[in-house]
Amino acid sequence: MVPPPLMEKTETVTVCCCFSVGEVEISVQSDKGAYTIGETAKINVKLENRTSNDIAKMKARLIRIFVLAARGHTKVWRTEVQELSYEGCTSGGKLDQIQDLPMVASALLPSTSSTHICCKYIIEIKCAVSGASDVLLNIPIQLSLKPEQLSNNVAAPESD
Repeated sequence: MVPPPLMEKTETVTVCCCFSVGEVEISVQSDKGAYTIGETAKINVKLENRTSNDIAKMKARLIRIFVLAARGHTKVWRTEVQELSYEGCTSGGKLDQIQDLPMVASALLPSTSSTHICCKYIIEIKCAVSGASDVLLNIPIQLSLKPEQLSNNVAAPESD
């Protein structure tokens, strides 16, 4: 069993790349560390907006990172598979909410890792701070197939 990841971060938010408008403290934890394709992840987001700007909205994104490596070369594909928007947080406010993120899309593959092929997933939480830099926090997860999904994807051997 993969334990549910907990990620925390306090980030200084800036405007015009260098003028601080305060800090955002964010804590994100998924209900599990591994899901089967078709399940819904429940992401607990706790946020304290200590800036002078509102967080206009938040987004939860399921992102697949696919890596191929051979003969000293590496190719990385980063694909946004799913994205949902949620309510933001006013300046000086606090937020504690569960964000549901379904693990459903035609492009989902199970997580894997080997010498030449790696398929991994992250859930990215993005806080869009009005007129300022965004705050991002990523949590790693694993995806697998249900046994019945696996049997549907495996071709039966041909008989003579």
